[in-house]
Amino acid sequence: LENLAAQRSAGPEQRSEYLAKANELRREELPLLGRDAELAPDNAGVQNRYGLALYLSGDYEKALAKLKRATELAPEVRRFQQAYQLLKQKMSRSTPN
Repeated sequence: LENLAAQRSAGPEQRSEYLAKANELRREELPLLGRDAELAPDNAGVQNRYGLALYLSGDYEKALAKLKRATELAPEVRRFQQAYQLLKQKMSRSTPN
């Protein structure tokens, strides 16, 4: 939906509708991903996906914990490491010294 909203052919009203629907779907999916993360605490992919969803919802602290868990479970997966490091950097930049 976000890709459709970004297309030049989508008008402003249509873009707004697409983005609103994407946000609604994310909010609905978050508790389901949380349930999955609880049911599969040793699945790095599930932990990473939940962490990214938490990040998109604005819950950076919980997101960082889940992303860290994913890196602990699968240290060889570079994209898990990258997501964790990028969020950690973002959070350190936004924290007052």
